[in-house]
Amino acid sequence: MECSSGENIVEIIPDDEEVSETTIFDIPVQDIMVDRLAKYLRWEDLVNLRNCSRGARELADCMFNGLTKIQIIHYTGCVKCPFDVILQYCRKLRKIYLSNLAWLTDDLLVELLCRNPHLEFFHISLCTNITATGMIPLATHSKKLQFLFVPHMNFGDEFLNVFNQHNNQLQRIDLAWNERLTGQCLEKFFQNQPNLKKIRLTYVKADVSMSLVTIAKVCRKLYYMDISHCMVEVDDRVILDIAENCPDLRTMFLNMSVHRETKEYLKNRGIDTGGLCCCVRNNEHRMRRRWEAEELYIHLRRRRQERLGRQGNQERGQQVEGAPQRE
Repeated sequence: MECSSGENIVEIIPDDEEVSETTIFDIPVQDIMVDRLAKYLRWEDLVNLRNCSRGARELADCMFNGLTKIQIIHYTGCVKCPFDVILQYCRKLRKIYLSNLAWLTDDLLVELLCRNPHLEFFHISLCTNITATGMIPLATHSKKLQFLFVPHMNFGDEFLNVFNQHNNQLQRIDLAWNERLTGQCLEKFFQNQPNLKKIRLTYVKADVSMSLVTIAKVCRKLYYMDISHCMVEVDDRVILDIAENCPDLRTMFLNMSVHRETKEYLKNRGIDTGGLCCCVRNNEHRMRRRWEAEELYIHLRRRRQERLGRQGNQERGQQVEGAPQRE
């Protein structure tokens, strides 16, 4: 190697030494390409790679095993090739997002879910050929599932009943636009999900009134709830119970009329109520709402007194514990 002041370094290679070229195929496949690089790629990237050459095809097939998430939305071209490869090689998926796939069947979905038992996030929507049968492995195989989003999917009670037997650690659930679930099934489902933080039931046709009562008692970690455009027949006390039992609640979307006091209470708590409104229809309705408002005022005042009483008891208990003991 020669180096002169103010000049670039020039490396002189002896004539008898061969120059070796390093290619992508010289990089350790399992340690680097699969374990470290593959998780940053999309499945489309690997499909393009495997079409380059025979060596690239073998490398891409290995890298499919390193994918941790796939997202397939409205994919209609060359269906068999990429999805067959995904089914054959993907074993470490943590996140699956499927939407608007008319060709997806129960058998294909069951195979994909059974081969990836470590799922934490699953989203499927607008896949018209999928029934409860295709999603059963989410209950029986995906023990680590925490996020379940199934909007625009018309499965019945069967799936949720089976799911409840195997999983009670969901953090988010989206059942929007489901037309076949029943109110009784939803009530039992929420009884078994104490860790839920986000619930979305928009346009669910079932009566969710009793589900709200259950949510108030069980889902105390809740911070977001959207039950707009649902059938709800509950009084203000259920809404107040949800607000008081869920201290992290910040959003509550529902289409129903409440007393002005209830709406002001939620607003003071910093809870976004969306379309929640106060209204009266006629004199009889106005008079009934007035009586309910008086009962509600008494209810709120009693709750406040009970809360102050508990705080006072705690303070007195702390003072007793901190007082010096006589010999």
